[in-house]
Amino acid sequence: MRACFPGDSVPPVARCRGLDCRRGWVESLTTARWHYILLESGESELHDLAEDPRETTNLAAHPDHATMVRDLRAEVARAAPADFRP
Repeated sequence: MRACFPGDSVPPVARCRGLDCRRGWVESLTTARWHYILLESGESELHDLAEDPRETTNLAAHPDHATMVRDLRAEVARAAPADFRP
C-alpha cells in the first residue's frame, strides 16, 4: 500500500487510513460558536466550537441542544434549498 500524502483525493486517502468513504452530499453551517452538519442520510452533527474546538463530541442528539439543532437545520434549509442538492 502506498503512503498517503496531503493533497491526495479523499476516497483513496480514506481507504489508505482504513476509513469508510461514502459518497453523498453534506451541508454545513458554522457560527461563532457552533458547527452544524447535515448529512444526506438526515443525520446531523452539532459541535460546540468554544468547548470542543476539535469537534470530537457530537451534541446533536442531546436534549439540551434540540432547539439549536432545529434552528440551525432551518438556516441550512434556507441557505441551500432542497432542489440545489445533487
